[in-house]
Amino acid sequence: DFEKHNSCESINGPTVKMISEISASFSANICIPIIEIDDGIMYNTAVYMNRRGHIAGKYRKIIPTLGEVEQGIRPGNVTQKPIDLDGIRIGTAICFDENFPDLIWNYIDSGVDLLVFPSYTYAGSLMRSWAFNCGVPLVCAFPWESIIYDRDGNVLAEAGTHTTTVQFGYHP
Repeated sequence: DFEKHNSCESINGPTVKMISEISASFSANICIPIIEIDDGIMYNTAVYMNRRGHIAGKYRKIIPTLGEVEQGIRPGNVTQKPIDLDGIRIGTAICFDENFPDLIWNYIDSGVDLLVFPSYTYAGSLMRSWAFNCGVPLVCAFPWESIIYDRDGNVLAEAGTHTTTVQFGYHP
């Protein structure tokens, strides 16, 4: 299946290399979602770059949608470890993962300090409840709308539907 998808790449592919350079030049931690190919298997993956432009870790989406499964994307491991950036333990959920609150227990048990939710769709109240239930801030990044919740689920910052975003030709 993966040969049909020209948008997938390895963890050392061009998107991650580009973000690595940006991360290093701005001394910024960055999370970049990609469709990863690893040993012929596709994953919906969030890759974390540290301030030096090195890969700090990655998270593979645990619950792919039916459409993703039909395209060859496979689930990541249920017990993925948090990513450490600057001493902050980051838990991740991607898109459809939000609909499965049982995944929250892994983050509560791991003692995360921050949750990051890259997605193609807006999760609204579900992600607010993830922040509240885990007791940590949560950053939601969407192609056209993003939001940051505090540990109590209150909105700290919000970017509306008319906010300029970085697009690579994959979003409307």
